[in-house]
Amino acid sequence: MTNSSALRLAAIALIVSAAFHLIAPIFGGIVSQTLQLFFVGIVYLLGALGLLRGWRWLGYVMFLILIVGMAVSLYTSFAPAPLPRWLYLGIFGADLVAWLGLFVYLWKNNPDR
Repeated sequence: MTNSSALRLAAIALIVSAAFHLIAPIFGGIVSQTLQLFFVGIVYLLGALGLLRGWRWLGYVMFLILIVGMAVSLYTSFAPAPLPRWLYLGIFGADLVAWLGLFVYLWKNNPDR
C-alpha cells in the first residue's frame, strides 16, 4: 500500500474510471465499442492495483495512457456513439482526477530533484 495521498487518489479515480468502462456493455450492448471500453477498463483496474502497491514506474505509464484516454473520451462524448454522453463524461472526469493525482505525485516526489 502506498503512503502518498496523491497516488492513492489517482488509484481510486482510476478504479472509478475502470468501473465506468466495465459497465459500458450494460448500456450499449455487446458491440465493438463497448467491448473495447471493457478491455480498457480491465487495464485501468490492473493499473490502479499497481499504483496502490506504490509502483512509481507504472505511474509514468498510466500518466501517458490517461492523456490519450481523456482525449478519446472527450471526443467520443460529442460524437455519435451507442453509449450515453454521461458515461463518457464520467470517464473523462475520473481520468482527469487520476491524471492530476499522478501529476502531483510524480512531480512532488521526484527522486531526481
